[in-house]
Amino acid sequence: MRWMPAQFALVAVALVAATPATAQEPGLGTGQLLTLSPSQIRAAHATTAAIEGRLTVEFRGDTAAGCAITGVCGLAGTVTWTPSRDGQLSVTEYVAGRRRRLALALGPSDESVTTAQVRRIGADGSSGLCSDTRRSESGHVAVDAARGSAPRVSLPGTDRFASLFVDALTTRCAGPLQSDLAGALPTASLDRALARRRGTVLDLRGRRPFAAHGFAGAIDSTITVRVGRLARQESERVRALVASYAIERVEGNATTTLAGSTDPATCGRLDACGVTGTIASAFGQAGEGRLTVTAATYGRRPWRDLRAALGLGGRGRRRGVVVTGSGGWDGGSGSVTTASIQHPDGGPPCSDSAPLLVGLLFLAPTRGTRLRTEYVNQPDALRTRCAGPRHADVVPQDEALSGGTIPIRALAARRPVLHVGRDAAFTSDGYTGRTRLDLTLHLRRIRITHGTVVG
Repeated sequence: MRWMPAQFALVAVALVAATPATAQEPGLGTGQLLTLSPSQIRAAHATTAAIEGRLTVEFRGDTAAGCAITGVCGLAGTVTWTPSRDGQLSVTEYVAGRRRRLALALGPSDESVTTAQVRRIGADGSSGLCSDTRRSESGHVAVDAARGSAPRVSLPGTDRFASLFVDALTTRCAGPLQSDLAGALPTASLDRALARRRGTVLDLRGRRPFAAHGFAGAIDSTITVRVGRLARQESERVRALVASYAIERVEGNATTTLAGSTDPATCGRLDACGVTGTIASAFGQAGEGRLTVTAATYGRRPWRDLRAALGLGGRGRRRGVVVTGSGGWDGGSGSVTTASIQHPDGGPPCSDSAPLLVGLLFLAPTRGTRLRTEYVNQPDALRTRCAGPRHADVVPQDEALSGGTIPIRALAARRPVLHVGRDAAFTSDGYTGRTRLDLTLHLRRIRITHGTVVG
């Protein structure tokens, strides 16, 4: 079977729209953007982007910034992000209420590279060096804006909903979070790019100081982006049946206990030998989220086939119909990750917390009549300003926590309840440990719609 484009079902993943930063320009929440109806999309354009330069963050534990509270006073280092040289700028025009808005995303065509070098001075005078390199296909920036406006962007994107797909500075070493740099990165306006002028250059060069959450330092950017002329994207017609659900309540938690590897060859590079710690996440919700489950196929299959594929009854044929799901919710004030990481030097532990801004749930097709559940939290739910493993170390599969499978027929209920759970040990570069996940989503079906859409 041909690969089925996911644009109509996974809009926020493919186009990465973001909610606006100001209340004067009401857009859509995370869950609504994840489940944006194809009927709301008016046009989609794209162009190539040539990216040059890199971003370097120099930092140190700073007393005035509160390093003693977190336990990072003995740290100093650099993080360098080199984005992919080639990329693509996507611009999608959609309707929210009575207003037209633009969802923009700049993504890579190849891997970006992030390197970190962080020196630690222990309480006993000992020292350690965490040296880490990460290659990623994470996006560069995402923004949502009113049509006709001139949105400004930074690279990498640092606002709340750029976190849906932008993860440029995360490594296993201690250091500031990407969100800590908001307001300190150079910005550029996208107005000329939206005017479809050929050869537009976004100048994101500059050097600026920052101080936040225990660290102070400077950001040095040499990045420029040259974008071409926007061209309308080609599309195909897809027949789809969409079941939409409100995510009324999110409950649960996750706990990771960890220790440095006993192999000096692996733990030494990350300054993790003898380290112990716990990372705990509590899941909450601010406002109502959204989940959509879509049955789709090319051609003119009868609607009864799509209803049968969604588990809604009937005598249709499921074979050849692809079923996928995606949803999201904004994390509330109680949605947070807390870490306590202890080095063997006898000094105070690194103790920090970071908000879980966005929760994402994906339902992926399997053989038969079941869907695989995958939970992702953005930013990375294991990363705080302390050193430690990433999600990819704990579950090395697209940074998702797979919670098994569910029968498609369970979604036929008016108020289905989905459970995502995991209890498994992990061994990765520098760390070993165990992660336990217990997440429950309470849903309410809102509507079932169908139509021939652009895929």
